[in-house]
Amino acid sequence: MKNVRLTKVAGALAIALGVSASAFAADTSSAMRGKITTPTGDAAANVKVTVIHEPTGTISTFKTNDSGAFIAKGLRVGGPYRVVLDSDKYTDAQLDNIFLELGDTHRIINQLQPLQQVEKIEVTGYKIVQQAGGSNSVFGAETIANVPSFNNDIKDVARLNPLASINGNGELTIAGANPRSNGLTVDGIGQNDDFGLNFGGYPTSQPPVALDAVEQISVDASPFSAKKGNFGGGTINAVTKSGSNEYTFTGFYETSTPSLAGKVDNVSEVKYKEDVFNDAGERTHRAGDNVLDADGHKTFETSSTDPIVTEKRFGFSTGGAIIEDELFYFVNYNSWQQEMDMDYGFDGSGTAHEFDVTENDYNRFISTLNNTYGLQDSFGGNPEDTSDSLLVKLSWNINDLHRADFTYQWQDEEETRGFATGGSTVKMASQRYQYTTKFNNFAAKLYSDWSGDFSSEIGLAYKNVTNDSISNNDLGSIKVYREGGRGDAFEFGRDSIVMKTNQKQKHWRLLLTQLTC
Repeated sequence: MKNVRLTKVAGALAIALGVSASAFAADTSSAMRGKITTPTGDAAANVKVTVIHEPTGTISTFKTNDSGAFIAKGLRVGGPYRVVLDSDKYTDAQLDNIFLELGDTHRIINQLQPLQQVEKIEVTGYKIVQQAGGSNSVFGAETIANVPSFNNDIKDVARLNPLASINGNGELTIAGANPRSNGLTVDGIGQNDDFGLNFGGYPTSQPPVALDAVEQISVDASPFSAKKGNFGGGTINAVTKSGSNEYTFTGFYETSTPSLAGKVDNVSEVKYKEDVFNDAGERTHRAGDNVLDADGHKTFETSSTDPIVTEKRFGFSTGGAIIEDELFYFVNYNSWQQEMDMDYGFDGSGTAHEFDVTENDYNRFISTLNNTYGLQDSFGGNPEDTSDSLLVKLSWNINDLHRADFTYQWQDEEETRGFATGGSTVKMASQRYQYTTKFNNFAAKLYSDWSGDFSSEIGLAYKNVTNDSISNNDLGSIKVYREGGRGDAFEFGRDSIVMKTNQKQKHWRLLLTQLTC
């Protein structure tokens, strides 16, 4: 009678909360469903099913119903798992090396054997390596560990989906949709670039979570599911690693310098550097016009330049048990630094970032700026960018019926923007500004098995992102052309796209992702 009443209450909760609360939930767990039969093929009722997550010793116990079926939800992704079937009438069975996929239900079908036939049956499962045969793909720990990735970016794994690709700006496109329309979550926390201020689709220029902190990644192109929303092209869902009873530590250091890289060939349009006049004194071409061939087509030139970027990245991951079989931790830290040697030069210098103006033009401009208007300016030094990120995850086996996960995510990033890259417009140092991004996110989730017929996953996610553009110049943006209001120019003052105010976004989300009665 008590189970009937509980089922009715669960049903009422499902009607009240299930649809609206789960509409935009991200899967962070796996499930297991089984069908157990007797030697004659009939349903095996009241068989004790013990599901053991071997790395953490987490134990979940169930009993088959009158149909011989059982279901276990809210399980950790990955594995290995061991499933023990304990029957009073038939031979016990054990299933080993079972690995679970993110957001998927693993199927188990087992026929018990008579007591006198065998003492024990062992069934071996399989390990998830990569499944990318259709619009949905799930990538496990082995694929993630072996994928080539210098940027430690989850997009390097997501691109293995046949409908995903990365363009030249580092943007991930799924099924041809705009990269900013993808839905990206990490442990249920949204990672989208809500303001659209970055090229990569993240709220930061660097990945918000390191690849070596991720346990599994699922990529789904245009999923038809009421549980998924806030996307256009597809969804990328990542679940981070958890600690286990075994202590682990890994670290890395990566660097890329101009001396380690080859030369870069640049193809550019050939343009007139100054006005051209015919014998009659008539101007036939203006400075900046394209040089055309005999057929009227644009002409191009190839130049070889030395690499200018020095990049360093290091980080570490560590995990283990605070209380064996009960409380676990996982910590991941990453730091990234980049410096660009702009190697500025004037017309004809052959430097990596050559301006179309002459050195005489530049000196005349600086003299006028200093002596006439009392303003100081220059090319500026080499731009430097930094990014630091931290992820902390606690996993708690409260008891055999309940477990909880807590994830904290922090990132602090600073970029130099608005600097000159050569060409017809000389952007002075006053045009530069620092674009900073800081976020503090957390997620908490409770997985519960209230009875054999009632399980739930309840979560709370918080996202706090602050973007700010910092300029040391209050003078408005001014562009001075060398002549005629077109062609070569000098630009100084506050960059026109810099906003005085910063942008802040805070999101709370209560998730009821599964409720089964």
